Amino acid sequence: MDATDDSISFGSSIHNVNSHELLDTKEHDKRKRFRQLSHAVAVASLHTSCYMQILLYLMSALQLMQKRKPNHKRKANVHHDHSSVINFIRSWDDDMFKGQFWLSWEFYYLLESLILYHKCQNGYNYEQHMKYATKSSGSPITLEL
Repeated sequence: MDATDDSISFGSSIHNVNSHELLDTKEHDKRKRFRQLSHAVAVASLHTSCYMQILLYLMSALQLMQKRKPNHKRKANVHHDHSSVINFIRSWDDDMFKGQFWLSWEFYYLLESLILYHKCQNGYNYEQHMKYATKSSGSPITLEL
């Protein structure tokens, strides 16, 4: 074989590829490019959704860190006239008081003094209680209530 025969045989092998194989190769390349493109789109959409989730999280965290202004003013405490109730209870005789609370006035005063003594021993400040209770609800809470 001479050099011209080699080149002819090489060239003839390229030209002898049938058209069906060329179409299969082109179709294969198209499918390969489509798969690469769809993969790139999927990766990009995942990245975008991840970035969106991070952005939403940061926005909600920022809202939590900001001080909120109340939408309405706080209503004042309802002031009750406890003194009239206390005066009404103190006007009861011993039988009426016993019927309501199951103890006599004498035992009630003894019980009240023991409770106040115990509270004062444990750091209870009666004057401060009266001051703050009067500010809050208009009158202090006593054991009678």
